[in-house]
Amino acid sequence: MGHRVYLDKILFMVIFALISFSAATNLKAQISFITVEKSGSGIKEKDAILDALEQALMQVNGAAVATSSMTTISESTSSKGDQETYESAEEFLQNISTATKGIIKSYEILESGQGKGDLALYEVLIKVTVPKYETSKQLERLRIAVPKIYLKRELNNKKVQSAAGEIKSKVIDQLTQTRKFAIIDRDFLSDTSDELKLLQGGNFKMEEMARLGNQVSVDFILLPTIFQHRISKSVRKSKFSGKEFASYNGLSEVSIKLIDVATNQIKLSKTLKASDGSGSYSKLADKVALNISEAIVNSIMPPQIISVTGKDLIINQGGDAMKAGRRFNIYRLGKRLYDPDTDESLGREETLSGVVQILRSTDRTSVAKLIKKIKIKSFKDLSNDLYVLRPDPKQKSAGGFKRKSVEQADKEMNKRMEKLKKKSKSDW
Repeated sequence: MGHRVYLDKILFMVIFALISFSAATNLKAQISFITVEKSGSGIKEKDAILDALEQALMQVNGAAVATSSMTTISESTSSKGDQETYESAEEFLQNISTATKGIIKSYEILESGQGKGDLALYEVLIKVTVPKYETSKQLERLRIAVPKIYLKRELNNKKVQSAAGEIKSKVIDQLTQTRKFAIIDRDFLSDTSDELKLLQGGNFKMEEMARLGNQVSVDFILLPTIFQHRISKSVRKSKFSGKEFASYNGLSEVSIKLIDVATNQIKLSKTLKASDGSGSYSKLADKVALNISEAIVNSIMPPQIISVTGKDLIINQGGDAMKAGRRFNIYRLGKRLYDPDTDESLGREETLSGVVQILRSTDRTSVAKLIKKIKIKSFKDLSNDLYVLRPDPKQKSAGGFKRKSVEQADKEMNKRMEKLKKKSKSDW
């Protein structure tokens, strides 16, 4: 039995290592060199070469980089006025390399000639090597930005403004931790623009210029609106000792909208509530952020069971949302359902199959154990079918414990007071 447990642990470590290596590899973004062959035409051979170079730049790095680079090249190579002949092809190449600061690393003329007739154009075929900035694989995910958080007019005070900034920052943290989206920054554009401007100053490697023109747009913007965000304090005073006992009730209500940038279509609209009894605005903000990120993830890509190792279930999500002790219902995915009125997909049929509890997690994955079987006969079922996780509504959610009624809260307060009386009869 001990030997089996040891093997299971080894297998688990191997799986985690492979996942970690794969994720680390995807984070890399580097400059590579692409060689292409392009043809061009012009009144002079130089013009034909420049035309071919522009086509090569456009193919590798896009129209924006091509246009900017060719403007610089044209200005540089026409500096001799009417004397447009160069001592050698090397001189012309050096002139181009200097003008573009390495956007074109090298080129070779494969074919060159002029057609018959006085007005015939020069035709060239060249082989060009161009540096290209290879973006991270993460940009292939759905791209989301969180531009700002809106406040209901009467909430526009310093405390709520501070909380809004904290919620925004933590929502970005939570969505990034899911590793299911590419989160695009909209707060530090001036800083990144300043850094990119430095590349044009001439103090960097020539090929670093390939980093220009790679900023991306987003698929969706997430716009939360805070309707209420407050913490109330109630104090009870002992009639016998004069001691005061304070309790706190933090409540936040936030509406979120996920909007398709291309069409302005609202893809998701939801109102969320979070509660906290610590008296801390920061902890209340934590729970609001977790609620928002979970609403987005569960609507688009809920966590899944991706592997079964012994009795350990490997989940494809980690981070703060998958803290040890949290419970989730698991659902087996069935056939795809369609709306008979619109013929649109409604997602897949989900059958409640059990309850799992998180044992431990990393920033990328987590491990859970099955604590309740509903429609699961064996662990083999979990390996053969596709299961997703949904937060257990009976347990503590991201936004706090299941909300109690006023009567329940009063009863619990009275019970605590009675206990205090018994512990210190002389004081009461």
